[in-house]
Amino acid sequence: MAVAPVISILLNQLIKEITGSSPSTSNRRKVASIVKDSFSQPSQLAVKERFAGLEERCRVFNNDELADALVDRDDELSKWPSKWRFEILDLLLRLSDLPADKTRIEDLNLLERPVDPVPLTWADIWRGDPLDNSDGLWDDVDFGEASSESGEGSLWEDGSSADSALDISFTSAEDLERHKEVYNTGPDCDGLKAVRESRRLYTDAVSAGDPLTEIQVVRETLSMLHGLPSFIFKESKETVWFRTTPTIERITSGTIDGVLKSFCDLGSRISAIRRWACKEETMPILQTLQSSLTCRLQEADRKLSQLEQRCRLAEGAPPTLASIGPEVNEITRYLVLLDFTRPSQVALKQRKGTFVLDSLFELTCSLQALGDIRGYSYAAGVLFECLQTYLKPLRAWMQHGVLDWDECFFIKRSSRTLPPYALWSEQYILVRDDENGELNAPNFLRPLAPKVFASGKAINFLKTLGTTSPIHAVADELPLSFASVTQQGSDMISPFGELLALSLDQWVESKRSLSATQLLNRLTSQFSLYDTFGALELIYFSRNGALAQQTAYAIFDRIDRGKRWQDRFALTDLFRDRLGAETFVDEDKLSVRIVGSSALQQAQQRSILKLACLAITYDIPGQIATIIKPDTLPIYQRVGVLLLQLLRAKQLLDRQSFQLGHLELRTTTDQRTSLALRHRFRWFVETLQNYVMKEVLEPTTSKLRSQISKAEDLDSLLDLHAIHMAEVEVSCMLAHQQSSSHQALVSLLDLIVVFSDLCSANLFGSAPVADRLVADDDDSDSFSEDEDSTDKARQGPKSSQDSAHAQLATISATYSRLLHFVYIGAREASRAQKGSLLQALVDDLKFGIGDP
Repeated sequence: MAVAPVISILLNQLIKEITGSSPSTSNRRKVASIVKDSFSQPSQLAVKERFAGLEERCRVFNNDELADALVDRDDELSKWPSKWRFEILDLLLRLSDLPADKTRIEDLNLLERPVDPVPLTWADIWRGDPLDNSDGLWDDVDFGEASSESGEGSLWEDGSSADSALDISFTSAEDLERHKEVYNTGPDCDGLKAVRESRRLYTDAVSAGDPLTEIQVVRETLSMLHGLPSFIFKESKETVWFRTTPTIERITSGTIDGVLKSFCDLGSRISAIRRWACKEETMPILQTLQSSLTCRLQEADRKLSQLEQRCRLAEGAPPTLASIGPEVNEITRYLVLLDFTRPSQVALKQRKGTFVLDSLFELTCSLQALGDIRGYSYAAGVLFECLQTYLKPLRAWMQHGVLDWDECFFIKRSSRTLPPYALWSEQYILVRDDENGELNAPNFLRPLAPKVFASGKAINFLKTLGTTSPIHAVADELPLSFASVTQQGSDMISPFGELLALSLDQWVESKRSLSATQLLNRLTSQFSLYDTFGALELIYFSRNGALAQQTAYAIFDRIDRGKRWQDRFALTDLFRDRLGAETFVDEDKLSVRIVGSSALQQAQQRSILKLACLAITYDIPGQIATIIKPDTLPIYQRVGVLLLQLLRAKQLLDRQSFQLGHLELRTTTDQRTSLALRHRFRWFVETLQNYVMKEVLEPTTSKLRSQISKAEDLDSLLDLHAIHMAEVEVSCMLAHQQSSSHQALVSLLDLIVVFSDLCSANLFGSAPVADRLVADDDDSDSFSEDEDSTDKARQGPKSSQDSAHAQLATISATYSRLLHFVYIGAREASRAQKGSLLQALVDDLKFGIGDP
């Protein structure tokens, strides 16, 4: 029966209210069963049996506490007078989801009603502390007897004694009035009136333009510098200026304007600092700068107050604007320099913290370069206060891998879902400026950013590997302050930038944890990094030459017999049987398949090009794939195919070793030509094979293993493997920019197949090789233009009457042309990369072609 929409919605809401989550599929099925029987009254006996079965199930599962709780709740439900008792119990049983397995007994405590505390009454208080005053605790203390014999007179005008003054009782208004002069002095109304009158007269004099004394102007100037209201100066839009030029006896107005303008400029900069220090900032480093500026402002105000007090108490000549100017400039000299460190002009919020540290660092270095030791210490103090705040997220990141706040930090977490092999390189990224691509970190911290970045990444990567043990720092944290950097002030001459860089490097090293070493140990021991490298070298680099040759010859035999050698299941079994015997090779991870275009797969039966379709895959664990990335596996694959092609060419030449002595060629010239071609082909194959194995693969893999054992962290290990694979790719002429040279090399190897077919046709009297190869002419169109010469040699002369002499001449000419092309490509690649291993191949090929 279909469920009515209204009923289904109501039941879904009921499930959501009870369970606190959206209805699952199982709950919906239960709803459907409930609705199906919604018009039939449940049997009381059936409900009782189901409930008894649930109780028995709980006891079978050794959950007697739950069974007892069910019995108790059923007893409480039976005491509730309602005719819907069994309907309610049936509904709960239907809605339950494996209660014997999922129910927690401790959740039942949440259903108990809290016990109301017993109210505290006065009777309880008196019972614990009776107020009967049996010990005289509440009696008044009489001090008169102790002081009556002193013989001293009264201290009060009304003749009362000292004991009456101390014995103040607030229960009597008369006593309160009599002793009010003890605790209430009252305002000095006369003094306040005098101050107000003096201020009013001063204001009237300024407004009317009456002459003022210089001491009055000095006082107003100091008030303006304090940030207090002034009748001479006015502040608006971050600028301080004087309303009108005051008139001072014996001083010209021009002189007064010049002096007051200098004070206005000074006041504007101090006022800007005051306003910014009072702004509400959320970034911790900006709050630290505000606190530091506030402390410097308070210190300057204190010195200005001392100056004002000295001016007021000065004897002899009164203070003048000219006399206080130098002292005011000395007090505020370094404070106004901090105005340039305010990040108000920085638009991007994440750059404000970097701007503050860079500005303070440049200011400190500039003052040291000027020889101002006092200013050098002043600016450095502010810098280290802000730096301590900036180092807090660095400390949390390097020790625990946590990003506390990233508003101005140069590391952030990626929001993308990443595969396991990309967690190390892409889970956390460095924040860079969108405009110039620079790292969003202070300039003096950028050289240390890789160390900081790698340390935190190692901790998080270890967490993904299942490491739960705490990771401690290598050593205690080194102090980082101006005193420690300058060695308690003894080294004030060395460049501050070098001193700070050295101290920060030591600090980072002290905070670097054992995570990097522990991560490398886990990868090499638990996840068998060296075994994975050994398996790749065996499969792709022919580490075991005899085993690789046996496997390759088995494939070649299948090709020569015309079998369906492209059967991936048979190829997989072949590789697993031959290579799976090694202890470090997991045969279950080894598989073989056929890839490439259909034209390439349908190439001529004995062509070496067909081997490029063979794709050998070895599954690498996700943790090791962080080092051996998927984008480097095609390089392994291409190297393996090249070695197979060399083995194929060598096999074909070995077969001709006994045939050439019995060739029924028409002239001795053809016999000499065949022997010369075989010799040249063998020289080329052995030279190239020896170069790839002895000059490239063996030394580079040995070098990589030795460098891996000395690697400090995972980043250096990644760089080593990437450099190794790039060197192998270029040295074997497999790089993208070397595609023409590689194509010519493969075409030259494929020419050996043509030569082998020619020798076989003349020996066994089979159809001429030209006739067999012309039939495959349609397949040859799939190759590139660089192989035209090889195809021409493969097809031979069009007429069946053409002699073997013409075919051998074509093969010889094609060989010389392709060999010269390979030589030029290797030489140009060697010149492009100084120190390349290709120079050894160039020297060998130069000898073979006789290039001077």
